[in-house]
Amino acid sequence: SAMRDKIIAVAGSQSVYSFGGEFNYLSLKEIPLILRERGSGTLEVMEKALNSIGIGIDSLNVYMNLGTTEAIKRMLFDFDGIAFVSEWAVKSEIEEKKLRQLNIRGLEIVREFRWAQRKGPNMKIPTIFQNFFDVFFK
Repeated sequence: SAMRDKIIAVAGSQSVYSFGGEFNYLSLKEIPLILRERGSGTLEVMEKALNSIGIGIDSLNVYMNLGTTEAIKRMLFDFDGIAFVSEWAVKSEIEEKKLRQLNIRGLEIVREFRWAQRKGPNMKIPTIFQNFFDVFFK
C-alpha cells in the first residue's frame, strides 16, 4: 500500500507573499526561499519536479537551507519569503492561520510513501501503525 503526500508552498501569514496567494512557477527564481538541506527526500522530490518544468534548483533564490521541517515552520513566522513542505506537516498551522498555503501555477510536487514488510506473520505494532496510516492518510 502507498500514501500520497503533496509538497506545498507556504508563507507566514504576515508575509507579503501570503497576500498574493498564487504565483507563476517562474517567480520562484525571484522569491526568497527556505528549503530543506541537501540529502533530504523533500528536496530531492522538489528538485525532480522543478527539473521537469525546466528550472534548476541552483537558479532559485535560496535564502537558507534547514535540516528540519519544524525549523522551517518557525523561520516562516517572521520571514518574508516562502518554503516548500509536506502538506501533512503544516496542516494545523494552516488551520490556525499561522501559515498560508500558496498556489504555484504550473508546479505540482507529489510523492508516494510505500510500505515494506518482511515475509512471515504480521507483527502487532507495525500492523497497528499501518492501519493508522491507512485510515488517516488516504
